Amino acid sequence: MNILFHSWAFPPNGGGVGAYIANMSRALASCGHQVVVVTGRAPGLPAEETGPNIKILRGYDQSEIGSRRVLHLVLDAAREHAVELIEGADYLGDCAGLLKVRQRPPVVIKVHSCNILKVLHESQVLKRWQRPMISAALLRNWRQTRREKVSIVAADMLTAPSARILLELERQGVNLPGKKAVIANPIMPLDSGHQVEAAVPTLLMVSRLDIGKGIQYLPRIVSRLVRDFPGLRLEIAGGDAYARGLGSLKKWLVEQLGDLARYVSFLGHLEQRELIAAYARAWVVILPSRWDNFPTALLEAMSLGKPAVASPHGGMPEMLQDTLCPTALPESPAFAAHIKRFLGDGQLRRAAGDSMRLKAASAYSPQEIVSRYLDFVTSEPVLK
Repeated sequence: MNILFHSWAFPPNGGGVGAYIANMSRALASCGHQVVVVTGRAPGLPAEETGPNIKILRGYDQSEIGSRRVLHLVLDAAREHAVELIEGADYLGDCAGLLKVRQRPPVVIKVHSCNILKVLHESQVLKRWQRPMISAALLRNWRQTRREKVSIVAADMLTAPSARILLELERQGVNLPGKKAVIANPIMPLDSGHQVEAAVPTLLMVSRLDIGKGIQYLPRIVSRLVRDFPGLRLEIAGGDAYARGLGSLKKWLVEQLGDLARYVSFLGHLEQRELIAAYARAWVVILPSRWDNFPTALLEAMSLGKPAVASPHGGMPEMLQDTLCPTALPESPAFAAHIKRFLGDGQLRRAAGDSMRLKAASAYSPQEIVSRYLDFVTSEPVLK
């Protein structure tokens, strides 16, 4: 099958959405399908790049999303490469204009998280006075929000990696397409080589510094753990971010940590090799998010056989089903208690890590996801 992905967020331009597109395009290509990616320009990268069964076309700036020029760029690429299916994302709404064109291949939109998702906005609220500031920011960005909504409601087909995000959209009264399905994101096999755990108890959080990712819970979590593990290290792999009314969240978090800051290392953004080494060092991966649809960090932990403790907010309970890894409210004593159990029991860590690797290999392998994806997109359409 010839498939075109259209999103500005393809790496290195966009975090979790881009990681999914990169993984899914490689998964399809590895199964023998022809893939074209039409995405945004990136500093230092060529306008055209070709690999086995995949071609990447970088031809526009973020400010051009939704323009007629980009629309014709996608349509021309679809014709040139005899594309049978186009996939886009809700985030940024790149495909909104495309959905209004009559003569085109079918378009499937994958729901990741975007401006119309209320639970996402709420995850960013630390203080009540931030709500009107967030609402004002969304109002200023109304064009993107409108594109994102059009992408979801007008899609020929809709997929989502978790059932939870579809439930949240339905609770809001969003009119979802009739043809929709929950199809997990794939993870390409990862290998940490011969690297082993750090000599001291080490936690890893792979995330930008963000209120929605739960950084506000870290001081209490660290405080509960260092009583029993005075050599504890928490490594955070991800860049700084800025919140309305709070400023730099790295600076804010350091202030909240106080004396506990000596237990925390800010690694910043890591390239793939460095990131895999960080996973290898970690005894436990933590995800205290207030909302996460289907985090790539948890998929990576699974592929590398690392135990994890995650919050129940979003799709993470679905991901951890049939593993030995728990979820708990990140503000509760139970979250730190689960981490403590793993830190104190190497055999349990190994067993939990093995259960994660097995889940990744069985449920999220490229072959499994591509098979489910093709079964869905080639099935009969649902009449509206």
